Amino acid sequence: MKIIFMMILLSVFSCAPHVSYVTGVSSEASTALPTGIGVTPTPTGKTEYTAKITDLAKTSTCASTNWSNRGRAPAGYVKGIALSYARSLCRIKNGSAPAGAKILKAPSSGNPSKDILAHYQDLLAVAGLHVNQAGDAALHSAYTVGIGLGMRESSGKYCEGWDTSAGSNRPSAAAEAGLFQVSYDSIGASPEMQKMYDEYKANPQRCLLSSREWGT
Repeated sequence: MKIIFMMILLSVFSCAPHVSYVTGVSSEASTALPTGIGVTPTPTGKTEYTAKITDLAKTSTCASTNWSNRGRAPAGYVKGIALSYARSLCRIKNGSAPAGAKILKAPSSGNPSKDILAHYQDLLAVAGLHVNQAGDAALHSAYTVGIGLGMRESSGKYCEGWDTSAGSNRPSAAAEAGLFQVSYDSIGASPEMQKMYDEYKANPQRCLLSSREWGT
């Protein structure tokens, strides 16, 4: 069930043509660049639109929620999730189908043992979220569950170390770590995972790490 959330973290910065992968909004400056890339981010990563997104995030109820057995989220957690959601929305709307888009916009498979959307379908329906609709609705549902999972798995800390409670007698590829405590060996769950991994390994500047560091 964690595969979609590893994909969420990797899906932050590839947007539609003429869309900045920093801001996620139209930019004439991007027209000369290849489809799906967008304009080069500013050195600070601070723009009018990223500022609006993070301002909304920091004043939201998510930012002030006292999570059961976890307390309040680090300041950068909700901001980082909000920026990730904006980038994921760009990715699924990209007509050239960048890596991960197929998974991010997929509706529920109907298999509650392997699909988080199917597993929480009834609870999500109470919140007005429809997991059987591909596109925005499926993405919204995945992030709704994901924001809680990140707090449960790591207390919202992107830099959380490996899970020692799972035992030390295991190969390094099976060690769970990071925000969603995902192990590297999950990369084989879908061909899209390797594509996303390669994309961000080649372009680590897309990760907006500074947004997630606040308060951690």
